[in-house]
Amino acid sequence: MKCMPLKSSFSNRFPSDLGALAARAYQSLSVIGEEALELIITLWILIMVERTYGQQGVGIYSYLIALLYITRYIADFGVARHLEHEIALVGDDGPQRRQQITAGTGATLVTGVTASLLLLASAAFDSAHTRIEERLTAYVVIAVILPIANLNHLKLSIMQGLGQHTRVAHLSLCRYGMMLGGMLVLTRARVWPSFLLLAHLVSEVGMLFLIRRWMKLPGVALLREGRRRIAATLKQGGTYLFTDNGLDVLLNLDLFVLGLFVSAWDLGVYAEAAVIVRFFLVIPAGIKPILRRRYNMMAAKRDLAALLRLVRRHTASLFSLHAILAVCVLLTYPAVLNFFFETRGEEMLSFKIFSIFVPGLIFYGAFSAQEPLYEALGQVAQMRRLTMVASGINLMLTLYLVPFAGCNGAAVATMVTMLIYFGLFGRDLLTPLGIGKTTYIVAGLAVYLVFTVLDWLALGVAADYGLAPILLGAMFYAIGLFGVAGQTPSPVQTSL
Repeated sequence: MKCMPLKSSFSNRFPSDLGALAARAYQSLSVIGEEALELIITLWILIMVERTYGQQGVGIYSYLIALLYITRYIADFGVARHLEHEIALVGDDGPQRRQQITAGTGATLVTGVTASLLLLASAAFDSAHTRIEERLTAYVVIAVILPIANLNHLKLSIMQGLGQHTRVAHLSLCRYGMMLGGMLVLTRARVWPSFLLLAHLVSEVGMLFLIRRWMKLPGVALLREGRRRIAATLKQGGTYLFTDNGLDVLLNLDLFVLGLFVSAWDLGVYAEAAVIVRFFLVIPAGIKPILRRRYNMMAAKRDLAALLRLVRRHTASLFSLHAILAVCVLLTYPAVLNFFFETRGEEMLSFKIFSIFVPGLIFYGAFSAQEPLYEALGQVAQMRRLTMVASGINLMLTLYLVPFAGCNGAAVATMVTMLIYFGLFGRDLLTPLGIGKTTYIVAGLAVYLVFTVLDWLALGVAADYGLAPILLGAMFYAIGLFGVAGQTPSPVQTSL
């Protein structure tokens, strides 16, 4: 008799446990962040394209995607991020929130349509001055995608601001599922690489209809009433422009400039190396939403001393992880490249490009993940200035080096830019970050020493993968990498 209630209780609770498990899975996905999910899907698609069209097809597709990314990024003008932040602060369903959404919608439409018209007007000129043999129709497809994609991004940002993270994660999964399905159909049909962008158009149009169930933007009448606030919204959104996705901006700028000077095959080889580089961003991109929430909570409690200690510990841990990964990938690069792509004699060129990236990558990966610190300390403008300076330097170096150094020049430009970013990070914070960057530079030299020794010994994959973490861990400990906390901030410094 006593067993029956227990069994009944278990049976009744079992479905709810499954529901709770599913809810936690969606919550985990939303915590991982759309950035990391988008990164993984992007890598997956590039692998599909390479295995169907080879390096030349990857070059054409990568150039057009870089063009789409850059125009979307600039056309958004930080409005979506600004609106997400403001709605999270307002929180209620009052007139202030409706005014913000109306102005944000109007601003997104204006910038999106303007960018599309400018792209269409320059399409013939643009296609005539590249060396990758893309089709003019691709520019038309990009022009159609732009306003739709930015409106979808705005809606998702609004929902994020309202705290609907699980629903956003679900919608993002649906969009990427439609994109992957469209890409699978198009690659199987072996359409010209320029027309692979149709998969992105299908996913954005599908998303436009799918998201209407939960989020509807203001109608034309309200947009007319709110047009006076558009300029102010653009000005406020501009403060969030170039405040995140730094390496994505740099790599897409590289691909765009390379398309003007090198062949599609060379661009495809560079894109392959960039795929391996982007793998190093999965962890920083995935933990950024977690760090943003935690840093903001600690800043709200005015616990600045503990916040800075946490930042220093996370930075050292990420640097160590990226250093170990970099050494392991360098020691077995041909095998890593073959795991993803069907190589056709480009292994050494791709290895050289990737090896140029590495010195900057191990520093950039660790420090870029700490960008939420700027937001937590209320210094978003300083973060924007840092990213803009890095992007400007990268563009100038790329334009200078690519014409005579090709892909190697683009890699050098990005590597130098990442090192400059590392040197500038935290210098303009009102409170000293307390990270001894000299210690990190010495740790970087230790990484080079360990790689050189293991490469010379040639002990094999198992030995290299086993020894690299041990040797690097011992050297980092001896250098004092995990003892870079420095002095405890003074009482004046610990108040926000």
